[in-house]
Amino acid sequence: MSDQSQYSRNAQIQWSRVFGASMASEARVAYSRFLFANLTPAYMYGVRTYSFPGLAVGAASNQPNSYWSDTYQFRYDLSWFRGNHDIKAGGEFLRVHDHGYWFNVAFGTLAFNSRPPDLNRRFPAEA
Repeated sequence: MSDQSQYSRNAQIQWSRVFGASMASEARVAYSRFLFANLTPAYMYGVRTYSFPGLAVGAASNQPNSYWSDTYQFRYDLSWFRGNHDIKAGGEFLRVHDHGYWFNVAFGTLAFNSRPPDLNRRFPAEA
């Protein structure tokens, strides 16, 4: 897996049936998975964040994180047609299972109330 990943997988099976001229039904089974990962690059692992007013230097505060979700869907609908009237009834079951971890400020943050006068020397832009 790379430092940043995102993908999804989806599958669906649908079955429809017509019962004469006045009734129809539909059944559906579906599965979906979504993954999002934002891992700490090896060169930033263990680096803390230095926070100054209007400026933060160091590793991202939301890394590492990895999140994935599995959703299962079961649905059935029945439609009845008579004259100018349509009646539709059905039900749906969704099971959503969220997994993952999200470390906020995993390596720590040092917060300062003001910027030092030699900030550019301490944290050069080309570094």
